[in-house]
Amino acid sequence: MTLVFRVRVNAAGLRVRSIIGWPRWNVAASEITDIQVVQVDPMAEFGGWGLRIAVDGRMGIVLRTGEALQVTRSSGRVFVVTIDDARTAASVLTTAMKEARS
Repeated sequence: MTLVFRVRVNAAGLRVRSIIGWPRWNVAASEITDIQVVQVDPMAEFGGWGLRIAVDGRMGIVLRTGEALQVTRSSGRVFVVTIDDARTAASVLTTAMKEARS
């Protein structure tokens, strides 16, 4: 149940949910302070695959090694999700974040 997640990035922000609907996370565009595309090594950074919390406090949906979207919230909490084409997702979220601030 937690091996397949749907990720949606749009003007509203970031939405991640499992195929059964729970667990799920919504990060509003107005709540985002930083967006990065990062390379993730699940074992080295998160101690494995799945819903994980890294030693440095980042929370992640880490289902594979490679490219991931990393979002920092206004609270300082960091959320990481491994996805295809993280650069496009980051671009969309950056635009949404700027529009939410204006």
